[in-house]
Amino acid sequence: MSIKELVDKKDIIFSDEITDKKDALYFLANHLYTNKVITDIDEFIKEVYRREEVGPTGFGKGVAIPHAKSNVVNETNLTILKLDKAIKWESIDSGDVNIIFLISVPEKNANQNHLRMLSKIAERLVDDEFISDLLKSNTSEEILKIL
Repeated sequence: MSIKELVDKKDIIFSDEITDKKDALYFLANHLYTNKVITDIDEFIKEVYRREEVGPTGFGKGVAIPHAKSNVVNETNLTILKLDKAIKWESIDSGDVNIIFLISVPEKNANQNHLRMLSKIAERLVDDEFISDLLKSNTSEEILKIL
């Protein structure tokens, strides 16, 4: 299974207005709520931050992979947010982030789906060309092609 099979075109989003991590997470949570993936924005955000306390979800090279397992998640989802301007995000290389892969998983089947998605994304992120192509992309179609 590829990343492409895990993401829907409507869940690839671009923004030129987000200025920090909090904005990014609320923007993503609002998208998930609007699409009925989650039932409670604030509770979902709390779960994301709870995971952030365990360790940074900034992968490095301009990419972050925040994730949450929660009872407020209705279905497993991968949402990709590409930012015009990089934002501060705790990461292994202390760099800023332009691309966010948000993984949302229902608590009831968290382990299998959560780990599978993380592993698929991490496999691709070791490829510098993959990251470079993502950073240059301007449309959902381009990102789907790269995935």
